[in-house]
Amino acid sequence: MCDRCVLSAAPILQCPDVLEVIVCPTCGASLEGRRWIPARAAHGELIRQAVLGSSQVWPGIERPQLEMVIKPRGETRFLAQVKASGTYRGLAATGSCDIRVKLIKRACSRCSRLAGKYFEGTIQLRGHEHPPLESEMIAAEDMSLQMAEAGYQKGDPFSFIQDIRRVRGGVDLVVGSTHLGRQISKALQQRFGGRISETAKLVGARDGKDIYRTTFLIRLPRLRNGDVLLSKGRTLVVEGFDLKRTIAKSLDTAARVYLTEDEAVEAEVLGNRSDSERCLVISVDSFAVEIMVPSTYQTVIATRPAGLNLNPGTEVEVLNTSKGYLVIG
Repeated sequence: MCDRCVLSAAPILQCPDVLEVIVCPTCGASLEGRRWIPARAAHGELIRQAVLGSSQVWPGIERPQLEMVIKPRGETRFLAQVKASGTYRGLAATGSCDIRVKLIKRACSRCSRLAGKYFEGTIQLRGHEHPPLESEMIAAEDMSLQMAEAGYQKGDPFSFIQDIRRVRGGVDLVVGSTHLGRQISKALQQRFGGRISETAKLVGARDGKDIYRTTFLIRLPRLRNGDVLLSKGRTLVVEGFDLKRTIAKSLDTAARVYLTEDEAVEAEVLGNRSDSERCLVISVDSFAVEIMVPSTYQTVIATRPAGLNLNPGTEVEVLNTSKGYLVIG
């Protein structure tokens, strides 16, 4: 066959007669194959992408180009007019087709579970000798929501927070999956320290498989970020936690110090960084700093910390404790 006969017999553009685009009316996710994809575009763009994905240009066409016009035929029905152009061995080639597009609204698996109050686990954040601070609970809630959204964006439909409940002694975070519960629990432990205990309860069966709901109890440590301590003759400032260890900075040597659980329990808490004041340095020597306290306009002497460059006229962070004034930063 000559080139023109081959071209005239070739299916330049192949399209389905009818195309269904399925979207969730609640969150805007779209169904692609068997997976729900988080919302990434408006309905018009989803239709355009679906039409492009279903339109096939004959492989023999060189430098193919597609043009498309989408015309609404109702609230959920559209007509996509597609035209393909290119060349075949120097001959101009064109083809066209019409696709009837149906926009179908269906609740995605995630929104169905949320509406049905589905959950697999509960994270219980509790304090040691007192409830968590308001700032700690807010931080835990924000971290949980961010981690759940990140998991959902990566394709996990069970990655959601079903509920956040303030309860006596702390906050409960109800999660869509056991996997998410473990992830959030470990992240909160990394942030605040403490211990995690995990228990599972059999609540039923589905399709021959046992269904469990898991409780993650996070018991926060006695110490908090910013606590100023006396431990074995050392003056320390808590800077964070490494699972069961407390990370602190020594005001005496500027070195990093790791406290065991027993050492953290035995340490004397002098105060917290949040209660410190910004004070003006009057004079400095090798061991002490003379400062003016703005709340009283008095000049007092504080121990000079190691590793901090101090000069008269600069401001420092000072904490008034039972052991006297301490420059902590």
